[in-house]
Amino acid sequence: MEISVKVLKETREILVEHLEEPYDLKIFQDVDKAVQYLREMIERALDSGNMCEIQCTEEGKSCIVKTWYIRIPPERLLNILRFAYQTQCEDVKKLLNDYLSVTGLSKSNIRVITPTLSALRLSVGSKLTEQALTIGKYLTENAIEKAMDILFDLALSNCMLREILDEIYSTDTNTFQEAVKKVLERKGNLRKDELTYTTELIKMMYRYSSKCRCYIVKNLLRSYLYDKRRIYVNVIPQECLLDIVELLIQYVRENKPYMLQVILDPARSRVDRIELVRKDTTLLIYDKQSEAYIQVVPKVMITRDVLYASILRQELEKLRRELQQKCRQGKITYMLLVLILVNDMYTKAKLYLEHILKDEQVSSRIIDLP
Repeated sequence: MEISVKVLKETREILVEHLEEPYDLKIFQDVDKAVQYLREMIERALDSGNMCEIQCTEEGKSCIVKTWYIRIPPERLLNILRFAYQTQCEDVKKLLNDYLSVTGLSKSNIRVITPTLSALRLSVGSKLTEQALTIGKYLTENAIEKAMDILFDLALSNCMLREILDEIYSTDTNTFQEAVKKVLERKGNLRKDELTYTTELIKMMYRYSSKCRCYIVKNLLRSYLYDKRRIYVNVIPQECLLDIVELLIQYVRENKPYMLQVILDPARSRVDRIELVRKDTTLLIYDKQSEAYIQVVPKVMITRDVLYASILRQELEKLRRELQQKCRQGKITYMLLVLILVNDMYTKAKLYLEHILKDEQVSSRIIDLP
């Protein structure tokens, strides 16, 4: 068992890090509470040989860092990681002393930079992690999207940040700052600098990380469908379109199977016999009995006009002609799937399904969601 205890004199905070898996960081402002926490950890380890763990799961992942601490601007955090890669420095103390000397910033910044690195799992103990240096490498190469994807994966391991992301899609919250503020208030940890910098960090990840955008949008739609929550979606990232289509088809199959059945070829396919198959960037509906395939062609239409029928018709005509030609030439049929998002104060979603058969017949249906 390896534990690191840091005392931040200026803020009168005591940081207790458990450096082995599962990583944990606790921050105390009361000496007695810090000592009691250390005593409990040691006694628990002596009794069972195991450290206390927290499980906070979402989509099969676990958060393991239980305290959120970010008190520097995200841009400065990225500059530090870029500097670390360029100087090939893994030692946190040396890195920060060198960085602050070069930039002319006060050495007192070390007291807030160090726990921020730990909370994001960019450092463990006195060393930067491999992921931190990789982020620095991508930043040096101007590959900010790759850097932000790694940072987002690390951020999801922090229970506080995961709760903030969950807040975004599980309530009527309309802004990132509102979500951050709600969670920090619940934790009794509302500091103006952390509110500002955490909000900036989430905005940065959302802007540059496709993983972050997909995480939020998929969960927004999932909460809309299954929990009937009010949401607002103004973009569907191309990177996760097939994941969203799978979610939509599965929802219709589970909750409105009769609507899906009427557009399948009843002589060949039944809802209870189909399964979804992914092949690279293609999504197929496979009928296990007839061994027939239907290729799903997904589209998204986002509008503020509730009278969207004429726009939809124009979009479909060209696609339909192309797919009918392919039907005549191949052994597969096609299903057009258009997710229609009508945005006012909140998003109202509809799903247009159209099955194009080999004899050029068309079976279609608009389904209200949820």
